[in-house]
Amino acid sequence: MRRFLIAAALLVWFVPALGQAPGQNRIVAIGDIHGAYDEYTNLLKSAGLINDKLVWSGGRATLVQTGDYTDRGAGVRQVLDLIMRLEREAKRAGGQVVALLGNHEIMNLIGDWRDVTPEICASFTKNAVDDGCAAYRQAMSPRGTYGRWLRDKQIAAKVGDSLFMHAGINPARPAPRSIDDVNEQVRAEIRRLDQYRQRLVRSKLADESVTLQQILDVSATQLRLASEAIAANKADGTPLPELDVPLLREAQQLMDIATWSLVDPEGPMWFRGYALWQEAETSPQVFALLDALKVTRIVVGHSVTPDRKIAARYGGRVYLIDTGMLASTYMGTPSALEITGGSVKAIYPTGAVGVSP
Repeated sequence: MRRFLIAAALLVWFVPALGQAPGQNRIVAIGDIHGAYDEYTNLLKSAGLINDKLVWSGGRATLVQTGDYTDRGAGVRQVLDLIMRLEREAKRAGGQVVALLGNHEIMNLIGDWRDVTPEICASFTKNAVDDGCAAYRQAMSPRGTYGRWLRDKQIAAKVGDSLFMHAGINPARPAPRSIDDVNEQVRAEIRRLDQYRQRLVRSKLADESVTLQQILDVSATQLRLASEAIAANKADGTPLPELDVPLLREAQQLMDIATWSLVDPEGPMWFRGYALWQEAETSPQVFALLDALKVTRIVVGHSVTPDRKIAARYGGRVYLIDTGMLASTYMGTPSALEITGGSVKAIYPTGAVGVSP
């Protein structure tokens, strides 16, 4: 009997360790990548999430990517392909990859190509004669491999007791009812713009590669022409042409796109207050928002930290994790934030260190 009790006690002592796959309850968050493929893969190795063959080795850990995989750096396609593959591999191992949208993914999805470089375009075509940027835009379309994948992603995710976003919810505005509402608003706006683009294409007013600015220009032109025709009809009875009323209605609504969360500078894809606000003055707003959302902390990228190190603000309730990984543009360093239980630390190529508020 005594031997049985001793054995049972030892079983209780060892089973938690034996029953947990490596990395269980471990969260690793990585900020803006911007096509810095080599830096990104080296960081994933340093964090123990992939092996030397670039295969998932993180067990049941959760990797959270807070967006901005695209634009500026030449390795955009490699980064996207790797994350898409790691999603599958992590799931098979009992882990998880949570890939969120950043403002640069949004820019690509809605037709704002200002930060897409020729090198990025070239990586999306095998034929040097082809227009690589046309191939890239097709890849990011609703029917493209990467466009479909990105349109299925969220902009905010609660993992454990932490909220992860690219930029963040503005605490100076009314708190959303839920994180799901924040995600659905962005998805609905993307669908709305996609559908309107297709209406323009069907009406032969634009082609599939139309940019956001061209969409706005076409919309303004259609509204002007309709207004002039109606005015002429009222003035001298000139026959009123057949008007595409649904298109004109959507065109009019698009004129307010600056207020959409996709592009609103104070909205969830662009807000920089967590990095720039004065803590003493704004702590009550920040704490009230996080409490309303029932999270301990929010982790965001988007704003490169001045010293290119992960920063804790607001007494450790806000973490800034964009440390300028694409060194050629931001002169920064790769980094990851690791959360395990109540422990929070930063991982750099040189090792892991604690992060103090």
